[in-house]
Amino acid sequence: ASLAAAKCPKTGLLKDASMGSFAKAWSQLGNIAAARLAAPATSNSSRGILQASVENKTGLSRMLDSTLREGHDMKTFGLGTAASLASVERYARFTAAMYHVYTAMESSLDAAKSPAVAPFWSSFGGDLRRSDALALDLADVAASSSS
Repeated sequence: ASLAAAKCPKTGLLKDASMGSFAKAWSQLGNIAAARLAAPATSNSSRGILQASVENKTGLSRMLDSTLREGHDMKTFGLGTAASLASVERYARFTAAMYHVYTAMESSLDAAKSPAVAPFWSSFGGDLRRSDALALDLADVAASSSS
């Protein structure tokens, strides 16, 4: 078997029939991505738009966002989110799971009598509720799946 490597005409990446060619290609993609990130962002690129955008989070939203970033590996979190949006079926499963989580959580918080929880939920519950919006998303997914 030949171990010679050749460039793929489409991607410019080396292709190799030997073991580890996937890892080599993956590494090359990482190098390409790193080079693109090191290049200056243009104002109409996704990265440029994000860099120029003004943060719109305030109050509770800002605190929750900060907690999320401190408590999660955002690359893993982002990849998981992207994977849940990869197909209609995955999105439907993800949305159904979130619907059940939010419905149970909102029910418990509505019934809470704790002096720490009740005032918080009465102040911010309207902003934090998601079950109704998730139910609408599930109805949209069902409608698009049946057509």
